[in-house]
Amino acid sequence: MEMIVDVYTHMYPKEYLRLLESSSGAHSSKRTEDGWHIHYWGFNIPFLEDSVWTSPERRMKVMDKYKVDMQVLTLGAPALNRSGQDATALAKASNDAIAKISEKHPDRFVGVAEVPLNDLDEGLEEFDRTIKELGLKGIQLQTTIEGRSIASPEFLPLFERASKYGVPVWLHPCPREATHWIYSAYRLDYIFCWPLETSITMGELVMNGIMEKCAKLKVVTHHLGAMFPFFMERFSNLIQQRWMKGVLGIKLKKTPAEYVRLFYHDTALYGSKPGLECAYQVFDHEKICFGTDYMYGPEEGERFLRATLESIREARIPQEDKERILGGNAAKLLNL
Repeated sequence: MEMIVDVYTHMYPKEYLRLLESSSGAHSSKRTEDGWHIHYWGFNIPFLEDSVWTSPERRMKVMDKYKVDMQVLTLGAPALNRSGQDATALAKASNDAIAKISEKHPDRFVGVAEVPLNDLDEGLEEFDRTIKELGLKGIQLQTTIEGRSIASPEFLPLFERASKYGVPVWLHPCPREATHWIYSAYRLDYIFCWPLETSITMGELVMNGIMEKCAKLKVVTHHLGAMFPFFMERFSNLIQQRWMKGVLGIKLKKTPAEYVRLFYHDTALYGSKPGLECAYQVFDHEKICFGTDYMYGPEEGERFLRATLESIREARIPQEDKERILGGNAAKLLNL
């Protein structure tokens, strides 16, 4: 019997929402008679008080409906990238709540921590606490923090710590200042710039040597490696042009493409079978893991969940690899 593990889902713990409501940061939440509203990046997202957005019990009913055995829980956007001085308190509230959920339901949920990065020392301290004391299985990092790339050398200690502990890093796209000008009245920036952000950050982690320096580092990308499946050869060839090497001072022991293939990826393409088959041809088959971006999307996330399962089962991929993608690869990644 196949095991199904959703390696990238989001939720909003109620404890986090209550604290965010009084936060002085750029993002906020508000409780109304109808439930909660999250405000970030120009969005106003409403959801009910007792729903899959906040309740593990509600989520488990949906999981049972689609025969999903386990979910990896990460904090939903906007996370902490613009929370200022409140970041540490918000991180602890979310991490404590997610740890309690995964401890209460260890056969259904795997908890992932959020690390505050407005103060790196505090972030590393919280990282240690969540792994050693709370038993969480890794950390989620936004691709940018207050305009700086998470792949900047100043954040190397985070990746070194993850490599040392042997826990994965879930990489979530967050637009940087350079892409704000692309803002569209139709929010096409949200649709197209986020995968662009993931792709750029993946490239930066390769080119600045972090993937090489941190030998045991495991990074899980959102949306199946974003642009890399389609543009892998463009990246591999153009980055190695003689004039590019000279300008960038590249000194890697392996080719950039070899380091790109070290990343793990979820399948959150929302049911794109051609996209999945493309990525399968490019990436290591053992590093593709079923993931849906749940609870986002139409029908409180169920459309993405259903479509992603269907795309995997109908894809031109050998059955044994489908089973690995649905759960086997995640089980190895998370030591389940």
